[in-house]
Amino acid sequence: MVKLKHIFVFLIFIFFIFIFYLNCFGLTDIYVEKYYVGKSKVFVVENSGLALSSVGFVINKGAKDEPSQYYGITHLWEHLFFRNKINNKDIKELLIGTQYNATTHNDYIAFYAVGDYERILNTFLFSIHNPNFDAEDLEIEKRVVITELAMKSLSMPNIFKVYTNPTGGTIKTVSNIDYNVMVNFTKDIKQDNISFFIIDRDRNLDFRIFAKFYSELPQKKDSFVISLKPLTDNEIYQNYRKFISYVSSINFDISINDDGIWLYIVSQSFIDEDLFSGDAVSYYIKYKLNNDIKFKEVLYNRFSINNLEAFMYPQKYEYGLVIVAQTSKKMDYHQADNLEKMIVSEIQRISYNEFYKIYYKMYLDLLGDLSDSWTFSQLISFFVYSNKWNLLNYYIKGVL
Repeated sequence: MVKLKHIFVFLIFIFFIFIFYLNCFGLTDIYVEKYYVGKSKVFVVENSGLALSSVGFVINKGAKDEPSQYYGITHLWEHLFFRNKINNKDIKELLIGTQYNATTHNDYIAFYAVGDYERILNTFLFSIHNPNFDAEDLEIEKRVVITELAMKSLSMPNIFKVYTNPTGGTIKTVSNIDYNVMVNFTKDIKQDNISFFIIDRDRNLDFRIFAKFYSELPQKKDSFVISLKPLTDNEIYQNYRKFISYVSSINFDISINDDGIWLYIVSQSFIDEDLFSGDAVSYYIKYKLNNDIKFKEVLYNRFSINNLEAFMYPQKYEYGLVIVAQTSKKMDYHQADNLEKMIVSEIQRISYNEFYKIYYKMYLDLLGDLSDSWTFSQLISFFVYSNKWNLLNYYIKGVL
């Protein structure tokens, strides 16, 4: 006779299999609605696969806009933003119970938080339109930023030479920023074109939140659907053909520092096909070549769709850069050149079956990114800024 506890364990097992099936295969579309309010955009995203709502905003202001004597002022403001005060309380206190962060890029700044969207949106809107910090707050965050820069200089290779301005600033230029300079900078922020995004399980957003800060309510201008189904076999094959064409003449640039070597690609313009193919290259390095003893030095890939915002910065819309891989040990240029040639040779011989497997790894990773509230809020900021929604068409059924 089967014991009751065994039946219970079996039922629990079936339940979790069912939940796993719903999460992985019971895919639901993601709906995006685009609104305008004043000079700003508002993206309302319905993703019923998420457990928590989130809010973020992207400002079209980055390192490329900074005067030379104040390189890093955008990065400093990113840190200082969370010390803005509302009724004598830091934003950090008001956002207790949420998970929040921000990031500075060459072309834009992104802020995001996961939690009660009304509380977060109210806090963000008020702080953008009413910057309020003191000199002590500024000095605290200057020390934090300078410490970050000092640590970065020890490990980052000199591959960002394609940019005129150093993203994040330098120790000297950040030290130059005084209270009055920072106050004037923050006053100009709210005049920039800001894009908000609100992500929730449904689209029942109360737009009256915006009425406190704008003279009008958001007006709907556009909508589209992101389908999460995988590509068909024929679509995958077409991407394989494009990939083979891309890698037929691939050539990595190399930078060496104390941590090893960095392989990267610089281009005057990354089209969507190039970005997808670059992503496939890095996955091939990570999942295929890492299992080959010849390539044991390759540590990990640094390029994937959820890292695009971090590693693809067009400088004045003339250049782009993608970091593909880093090694785990220091090499001289001869060793690095030999490794690069071996990797290129392997990539150019990739079969369709290998590409097919790599595609599904990329697809499943993307599903993971889109189903996690924290990761999704970071990923969506890249698409809100760049308007590269159609890039998703290479990974999933895409944008309709």
